[in-house]
Amino acid sequence: MHRLIIWPYSPLHGLLSLAAWLSIGQVGEAQEEKPYGLAKRERWENTRLVGTPEPPLPYTVEPVYTNLDWAAPMFIAPEPGSKRLFAMLNGANGQPAGLVAFRDDPAVTEQSGLMELDGRMAYSFCFDPDYARNGHLYLFTNLRLARFGGGKANRVSRVVVPPASGGTIDPNTEQVILEWESRGHDGGGLAFGRDGMLYISTGDGTSDS
Repeated sequence: MHRLIIWPYSPLHGLLSLAAWLSIGQVGEAQEEKPYGLAKRERWENTRLVGTPEPPLPYTVEPVYTNLDWAAPMFIAPEPGSKRLFAMLNGANGQPAGLVAFRDDPAVTEQSGLMELDGRMAYSFCFDPDYARNGHLYLFTNLRLARFGGGKANRVSRVVVPPASGGTIDPNTEQVILEWESRGHDGGGLAFGRDGMLYISTGDGTSDS
């Protein structure tokens, strides 16, 4: 014969019951826990992995176009259909950023200014796929703009290069394609793909370090 004893309720009883239930659950989990790691390491066979990389190719670096007065050159590319090189200068020693052109000859001594980019940081440019017909040149620069509260912004724009060799670019031909806020680590590259689309790469736009 059994007796049923009913104890008066107390908050302490509830806490003791909860503690007992949690301890039982933890013991159960500990018992069910499975070992981790590899019991046996498998041997790699028939792999192409080689111990060390191949040595670098025997390239050497030598200065070129040493007779030109450079002001922080950032990007150089050959002009399609001519024997000229275009160079984008970022500006230094009181000289503004800009575009220059010169003959593709290591002994060249003269360069002609194509366009000044005063007040800007200049990064890169690229030629339109149909440049021989339309003379379109795309620029990647950074400048301060009122629309961003006077802060720095990246700009992708297009200008028209005159067909006559030695001519300068009319600043009024510049057409803005894209602008976005960028307060540092700007960078930027432009290239046309085989699909005819213009591809743009850029930095993370954070504050300068």
